[in-house]
Formats: sequence, C-alpha cells, structure tokens
Amino acid sequence: MMRNRAAALAAVILFLVLSGSGISHAYWSTHATSRANVQAASLADNCPTVRGVPTGSGPCLVAVTTLTNVTSPGTPPRVGDTLEYTTTVTNNGGAPSGLTRLSGTIPDGLTFEAGSLGTTGASQSDAAGDDHAEYLASSGTFTARLGDGATATTGGAIAPESRATFTLRSIVNAHSTAEKIISYAQATVTYIDTRAPQWTVNFLLVPVVSTIQDSTDLATTQVVASPWVTPGGSNGPRWTITVTNNGLSNDGAVVRVVVPTGLANPSFSGPNSCPAVTGMAQTFDCDAGTLSAGASKSIIFQGTVPSTYSGDPLLSVTATVRGSIYDHEPANNTSTGTVTVVYPVNTPAGGR
Repeated sequence: MMRNRAAALAAVILFLVLSGSGISHAYWSTHATSRANVQAASLADNCPTVRGVPTGSGPCLVAVTTLTNVTSPGTPPRVGDTLEYTTTVTNNGGAPSGLTRLSGTIPDGLTFEAGSLGTTGASQSDAAGDDHAEYLASSGTFTARLGDGATATTGGAIAPESRATFTLRSIVNAHSTAEKIISYAQATVTYIDTRAPQWTVNFLLVPVVSTIQDSTDLATTQVVASPWVTPGGSNGPRWTITVTNNGLSNDGAVVRVVVPTGLANPSFSGPNSCPAVTGMAQTFDCDAGTLSAGASKSIIFQGTVPSTYSGDPLLSVTATVRGSIYDHEPANNTSTGTVTVVYPVNTPAGGR
C-alpha cells in the first residue's frame, strides 16, 4: 500500500524552471492509460533531482518560453505590437527522448502572424504535412515536431544535454478588452522514453503572462457647411471638426487646428479653449477635454472671406488630434476640410 501511494505521489512532478518577467514555468507530469502507479514510479526513478535539476538514466525534458517585443524591443506589449515567443526544450536526462512534440492554442487577445513558425532555427510553413510544424486557423492551434529525425508526421529525438526550439509570432489584437495576455493556451510537450515506448510523458507549459499597456484610437473627421464661398458674402466658410475616441480607454484629447490665411473674424466654438500656438502662424490647440471610450466632441471653426481676398482659392483646415496615452491607429488622427472660393463674374452693361 505504501509503495502504491509513493508511486502515485511521484506521478506528478512540479519543477520551477525560472521565475520573473518574460520567463515561463514548466509543470510536468506523467500520463498513462494503464498501470499508472507502475508507470509513475518508473518515470520518477528515471528523473531524480540534484539541487532541483532533473537528471537520471531516462529522458527528462524541461521547457522555458521567452518573449521578444518585435515592434518595440524592450518595452511591454501594446495593442498592434508583434510578439515573438520562443520555447526552448532541453533534455536534462540521461537518454534521448522520442516522438517529441509541442502543441498548443493561440489565446484570446492575440492573432497568429502567418508564416512565423520555426523549429531550431529553420522556418516552417503554416500548412500541415509538408514540414515539422503547422498552424490550423479554424481552431487556432499549432503543432511542432521537435528533435533529430522529426518528420511531417512524427516527432524526433532530443539527446541528453541537447535542446530544440520552437518559435511563433502573434499580434496583440487591436480591440482586445484583456488587460493581460498569455503566450500559449494549454501548451503541452509530449515525448516517450524509447526504452519503454508504451508510456507517454506530458507536461504543460505555464505561459508567459504580459500586461498590455493602455491604448486608445483617437480620430478626427470634418464636414464643411458649403463646398464654396464668395468673397464679401454674408455667410463665411464653416468647418465642423469631430474628434472621436474609438479606443477602449478614456483619454484627454487636444486637437491642433491649422486654418487658412486671409480669413477675417476667425472664431472657434465647442471646445474648452483654442489658444494660438506660439511661433506657429494660423495654428491653434483646441482642448476637447477627456473623451470616454466611444465618445465624440465637435469643434466649429468659421470666418469670413473679405471682398478684397485674392489668395489661394482653396481654403483648407487641417485638424490633428493627440492624446496622453498610446494611439494604436495614428492613420486616422488627421483630417482636412476644403472650401473653394468662387469669384463673381462681372456682367457687362446690357446683360451681355
């Protein structure tokens, strides 16, 4: 009875690989469909530990996953960033592993980057059946066959004191509501001891956990009251600038507005204030206040065209919004609205 209990206790082995930012932990345990106690004792005997490091006569794999921010090296992930995850599988045992395989799922909050799979320095296609790895878009799952002798269908061998690597890239989703993201979901390394191939060893990788920096998506659009205006007319040109927070985080918005020269009586309405920018002619910074996610605010600029106006017939207003946190979609920050000055045609005496 005591022997069975000891064997059952040995069936689950917890090994802390590394701790700290960007490093995963590996939890590993045995799995067998029959004679579980005997199998557990056998594998446990093959993986004793010396100062916490597995050694022994049988194969004993451990894994570490690291994160590299490809878009902004050395910084925490932000929406839109491309992240590269590298898992290194090392054999700390005394015999080669067999049929070595790593599989898992791309979690919520990340989108797999096509063509990014790699094993031990070699690029792999996303398709199944042609090399050592594949990604299945319908389920969001990936599989890699690691080690010497790996094929398009079976895993290979990792010799003692040797290692194999697996890499993939994912992109942080633009509209993810998650505050944290993980590298893989339910990622598992599977292998056998070739001396007892009827038994399979599995261990789960605890993923790298990363906190996503706050981000937003501020945008501007413009509508002109009329596409044309005549000099000296009673109704001058008017632009309505709308700033919208399309992101998921609240953010303060300042809209820099550059207005055309030659307009008389320029004025703003709608924002908290629109002071002129020192040293920049015809430029104003309009404080739109704090915009909650999904909120909008309008700024109206208008003026009159003097009867003596002889400048550029195209009157354009450019508006560019900026916030206090990272904007993951800067392409929509700037908008332009244009009004055409139409000069009256002098009619000769007699109407001809």
